[in-house]
Amino acid sequence: MNKWIALLLLPMPSRIKVLVLGMLGQNVHRTARIGFSYLGVKNIILEENTYIGSGNIFTNLNHLEMKQGSRINRWNRFTSGPSYNGHLRLLRRASISLRHYFDVCDLVQIGENTIVAGHHSTFFTHSKGIDVIDYTKPIIIGDWCYLGSNLKVVPGVELGHHCFVGMGSVLVGNLGDVNFSLVAGNPAKAKKNLSSDSAYFLQQEIVHPHLK
Repeated sequence: MNKWIALLLLPMPSRIKVLVLGMLGQNVHRTARIGFSYLGVKNIILEENTYIGSGNIFTNLNHLEMKQGSRINRWNRFTSGPSYNGHLRLLRRASISLRHYFDVCDLVQIGENTIVAGHHSTFFTHSKGIDVIDYTKPIIIGDWCYLGSNLKVVPGVELGHHCFVGMGSVLVGNLGDVNFSLVAGNPAKAKKNLSSDSAYFLQQEIVHPHLK
């Protein structure tokens, strides 16, 4: 989206913003709610009952995709570059809380009913290496995970389902086969098995504040 259009949209009330985005060819459901956030995104898909709070900044993303009931709260920063295919995807009822930073030069996917909780976590899909000077790798977070504050997530991370990630952990590499686990440390590893009968995992779905 042209930056001038994004700036013009910024102060508009949510209902007007949703209407204008639809007129601009974006796929935004009429029940979506959008606060005072800068939407520097080329392609937007906001499904039923999605929510973007105020103070968020999206810069140079190619795709923003939010499935039914998902939520981005306030004061988060999402950045990419014009030459990258940045794609942020929140699956059904996923949520991102406050003051997190996402480098979205590749795909970042947050699984169903997963919460990026707390504040000041950083997610990076882009980096530089010794043999490959400039590269990107996607980040895939599974379903029903709870991510604590101040995490560091490096390019290429994959996390399985039904995991709690401890505050301050550094996620590195492929943890896609880690399920029903407490994950913590630097680098983060599975520390404890979690029961599938735990009260948290027996919830039918996460009910975010904007859905009550």
